[in-house]
Amino acid sequence: MDILLDGKTYSISGPVKRSIIQEWPSQLRTTGVLKRSDRALISTFTREDWSGGLGAKRMLADEDSRRFWDSNCETRFQGQVTPPILAQVDNIVGGAFVPSGRSLFSMAVYGNDIYAVPTGAFATTLPIMRYSVATSGWIVSESFSIAATISALGLVTLEGDEGGLWVVYKEDVNLNRSDITAQRVIPWLAAVIDYIGSLAVATLPNTLPDCKVAALKLNPDKLGILKTGQVSSRDVFVLSTIRPSTTIETNAWVPARQTFPNSMVAFPNIYGSIYPAVGLPGEVRHVQGSISQPLLKIDAWKPSDTMGMVEWQKILFIPVGDGGIYAYKSDGSVLEVGPNLDDGIPVTMLGPTTATAVSNRWLFVAMKPLNRPSVILAFDMIGWHKVWEDTVSTRTIVDMKVFAPFTTLSKYGSDSIDRLFVLFDTDVAINLPFILSNPVNTPSLSVATQGYFEDLEISGLSPEIPSGFYRMQLVGKGLSNINTITPLYGFDGASPTTGTLGIAAQNFSTLAWGNQGTQARSIQVRYLLTRGTLSATYPQLISSSIEYYKQPSLREQFEVTIDSEDTARITQRSTEMIVSEVGSLASALNLVGFQYGQIATRWVKLIVMEPQEDVLEQQPRLSTIRVGKIPIRLVEL
Repeated sequence: MDILLDGKTYSISGPVKRSIIQEWPSQLRTTGVLKRSDRALISTFTREDWSGGLGAKRMLADEDSRRFWDSNCETRFQGQVTPPILAQVDNIVGGAFVPSGRSLFSMAVYGNDIYAVPTGAFATTLPIMRYSVATSGWIVSESFSIAATISALGLVTLEGDEGGLWVVYKEDVNLNRSDITAQRVIPWLAAVIDYIGSLAVATLPNTLPDCKVAALKLNPDKLGILKTGQVSSRDVFVLSTIRPSTTIETNAWVPARQTFPNSMVAFPNIYGSIYPAVGLPGEVRHVQGSISQPLLKIDAWKPSDTMGMVEWQKILFIPVGDGGIYAYKSDGSVLEVGPNLDDGIPVTMLGPTTATAVSNRWLFVAMKPLNRPSVILAFDMIGWHKVWEDTVSTRTIVDMKVFAPFTTLSKYGSDSIDRLFVLFDTDVAINLPFILSNPVNTPSLSVATQGYFEDLEISGLSPEIPSGFYRMQLVGKGLSNINTITPLYGFDGASPTTGTLGIAAQNFSTLAWGNQGTQARSIQVRYLLTRGTLSATYPQLISSSIEYYKQPSLREQFEVTIDSEDTARITQRSTEMIVSEVGSLASALNLVGFQYGQIATRWVKLIVMEPQEDVLEQQPRLSTIRVGKIPIRLVEL
């Protein structure tokens, strides 16, 4: 039998052995535990941990296995997805002191309670609001008699012997404060509230048409007032709170690009000395005495830059742009950590930061997309998670505060539920109960009616190869006819709401693409988690497995044995030349045309296997020649 290689004829001994190349070799298991990868032929893409955070559109490597694209569900805790926390709407009960329609805008934790001040002018009494568990809302806790119309500018807490809860207001810019007991757990005792305007408190040299207030943990503790009212007068006041008098320690002008400062945080410089860090559009500056020095320049700045700047984990987090956040360390190093990294964030979340809050583990960031509702994200130094999204696009979050009280220390009968309190620029206030708690450990947690979770677009890390998708296996907890998980999907880049796979109503559910499966190159799934009428009974997604088979174009290989002597006889080429030709084809990297019988030309890589050669002496005895069998493999690449 003859074959053609590279246009030349070769005689072979025996048949042509033709076989299909096995594309996917079996995995080698190093333990005695059976794994999904041990299964023959079928591949399984399993998702069982999403704690790596949002912002990854496509799975590019194994490192993305804990990431996802978008969700409003609770995804922060390992090995589970649950519906979003049900926000509690807080009543604002002002009675005769606070007219209806007033909003709250500034909060502070003092003792074992949380307080807020309302917006607007007050003519006779300045109220201080306190969150009340009994009324599930904000009530008037204290009220100050005032001699003239004033407006609150901010509420802050200062620690230390001369600390307390301070409210700064405009008019003559005196300060009201509350003393504290030795244990500092019983705030606002009426008998010890001082109106210290009569104590020669420093009167600021300028009026305060608008300003921001910050408690600066300096040594000793100080109160910072950041003036934002005039382009020509961007002042930073730092006031010492040591009684019997309060004096101006710092009065520094902060240069900027004709914009107002947005924030102020006490933060150490590279030498360890703590100074006010003032955030402006385009830069952050350190105020040291009467001067300010650049700390960080921000390229392509926006007016909202540095809004909500906050210290957390000994790092200064600086919001910039839409979704950008710089992490600035006191040694001068800077790292980008915002949710806009990687594949970015969905347009429904893309907007400037308007407020921040911190806990031991989480940094909470509120963002306001243009003409869209606000969202609240949580960051744990690993990934970003959306913990809540608003449904109203016409309001903006202006302040947030995490509060985890101790019931035994509360003067007013507080509970021990950790909450994220949220204030808007309208007469609305909410809180997210159990914001620091894992849902599986919180039986009384109430969740929203429905939440969505949009996973990565997956292709088995090889989008160029078609797949057959066959079925999805869901493992959940708490699933029933009314507590369900509905997977929607889209193939090959289509919206993940293009098709639906059915409804999972059991803790172990199998949903299939019919009996035959379906063909695509990639898939993205969007899960809808829906509960019934009971807010504390809801479905949990534990794991999701998609079974598929990757099928590249079929490749074949051919095994033949070239007979050098027979080839030489029929082609009039020497055996030595034939052996040399085969060796050259094996050494070459280019493919070789191969044909036999009636098959079309195949382009293959020639691989010499184990040649069997004899050496013969030519007559007369001038040289020797090689003869014998040359087994070769011809492989389609």
